[in-house]
Parts: sequence; structure tokens; C-alpha cells
Amino acid sequence: MNQNMKNKIGKLILGNAGFAAGFVLLYSPGLLGLRPSDPSIIKAALSITMGVLMPLGVVGYNYSLLGKKAEHRYIGENTYSAQSIREELQQYLGTKLFGQVASSSLDQLVKCESLQKEIEEILQRKFNKGSLTYQKFAAISESARAAIFSNMAGMLNRMRVIDDAEYSKLLNYKNDDIPDDIQIQRLELYNKNIEAVKEQRNQNEKLLFKLDELMLELAASEITDTSQIKAYAEIDTLIKQIQYYQG
Repeated sequence: MNQNMKNKIGKLILGNAGFAAGFVLLYSPGLLGLRPSDPSIIKAALSITMGVLMPLGVVGYNYSLLGKKAEHRYIGENTYSAQSIREELQQYLGTKLFGQVASSSLDQLVKCESLQKEIEEILQRKFNKGSLTYQKFAAISESARAAIFSNMAGMLNRMRVIDDAEYSKLLNYKNDDIPDDIQIQRLELYNKNIEAVKEQRNQNEKLLFKLDELMLELAASEITDTSQIKAYAEIDTLIKQIQYYQG
């Protein structure tokens, strides 16, 4: 059961408990004690009105949670943010096919945001913000962040193509009446897609490792130019590799 489903179940329990408590409060003799036969016209009318509206509310509330499928957005270029990526990844937590990828990618997202702040703090301590050296290091750090986010958006677009149930059916293609050669080709296509997702996750891990190195070199060295930091050139190379892979 993924995190999204757990949240839905929690909302169902709390919501229906709230409706039940409302019924008790309105119609119990020891409380408001509403009833259609009440001598008071206002109370009798309120009893009938609430008796109609509350069941409709229960049905509407439950349908809003169970009747709607989870919305999946295809994330286009320059339309993603840390929050939108985080929300999309959380929908895959606990799933068999991409649960581990989603979990590790969420960790990477946290790590990326943390590194950005730490590198920015080091740069502000060591360089004048208007200096060329500061701008170069800030630019490579931001480019790395953008490459990681872009990679995650690409991963999510691939992940939406298949789900656990569909993939499981393909793994048992011999048990249906669809021609095996078609099923095998489709399975190969999906496996290629799954491996591409994992490769993009691994690319992000390499880039984060190099950002770690960059941060440590910056903190420990008395440098005056980007050429003195080995990780700078390595990050630039990784970003270009990611951009080539995406293209």
C-alpha cells in the first residue's frame, strides 16, 4: 500500500467518523434531539433538511476520495519545481515497480536542496558576491540542481507509462491469448523503460556526489579560481552527459 492510499484511508476514517458524530449530535434525544414530528416547525424542518443533506454529504465525500483516480501530470520543460516533483514521487512510494526508485529519489531531492544551501553559505563566506569566481561556482551549482530536477521530471514521465498491475500481466504473458511475440516485444520495451528510469536515478546520485566533493573542496581550500577545484570540471562534464542522454 503506497503513501497516497494510506492518506486516503485515514481521511475516509476521520471523515466518516465526523459524519457519524454529527448524526448522533443532531438526532440523539439527550442532545439536540431533532425529529420530523417535533412540535417546533423550525426543528422539524431542520430535522428533515439535515436528514437529506447529511447522507448526500457522506456519499459525496466518499466519492471524492475513492471515485477519482490519482492525477498524473506529464511534466514539461521548465514547468517542474521541487514541490511538484516531490508530490509526484510520493505517489509511487510502496509500489512494487518504482517504490524503491521513488524513495531514493526523494532522498536525493532533500540532499540536493541541502547541498545548494550549504554551497551558497560557503560561497558567501569566501567570495564577494559580485566576483567572477563567486558567479562561476554559483552557476555550476545551480546548473547541477537544474539537471537533477530535469532528470527527475524525465523519470516521472517514463514511470507513468506503466504500473505494477500492467507489468505483472506482461510477466505472465503465456497465460493469455494475445500472441506471445507481441507480448515479448512489449515486455522488452517496458524493461528498457524501467532501466532508463534507474539510470537517470543513478546519474543524479553521481551528480550529488560531485556536489558533495565541490562543497568540501570549497570549504577546505584557499582557492581563487574554478580551475583549482577538481569537482568543478567533473560536475560540468556530468551535466553535459545528462543533457546528451535526455536529448
